[in-house]
Amino acid sequence: MGALLQPAAVPTLTTEPEMTRDQSVFLSADKVLAAAAQAVAARGLEAAAGEAEGWLVSQVGDVTDQMRLANQMAHLLQTETEIDSVPQAAAVLGVSQRTLHRLAKRYVGLTPYSMIRRRRLQNAIRELRDSPERGYQARPPAHTPISRTSPTRCGTP
Repeated sequence: MGALLQPAAVPTLTTEPEMTRDQSVFLSADKVLAAAAQAVAARGLEAAAGEAEGWLVSQVGDVTDQMRLANQMAHLLQTETEIDSVPQAAAVLGVSQRTLHRLAKRYVGLTPYSMIRRRRLQNAIRELRDSPERGYQARPPAHTPISRTSPTRCGTP
């Protein structure tokens, strides 16, 4: 079973989010897995997701203002294309740049600037992929033999 967590939940599961960034983290949660398996059998996938969500909520506890701010920060830096600097993000969230850096380190494991840079890169890749007239077209890897990518072999039809 997998779960994509909001930043608020991260410190509950790891003290070093930068060490688990862009990786799967395996947890020992036999009770929740057993409950989810029973829920799937009896009531379907949504019930199993509910069991997993209930377990995660019990592990995280009450969501604090700082946790909510961490979620807002991540959403802002990952989705808002108008935000292009750390000072601008801090101003929008109503916190100091230092507070923004502490939140990002504790809850995401990246600096705020790295989060902005990732968003820009992902947007650029998406734009190039979706707009071949801008100079990018999906091509086979250079090491792929021509015979596998071309409808003709060695120039013969």
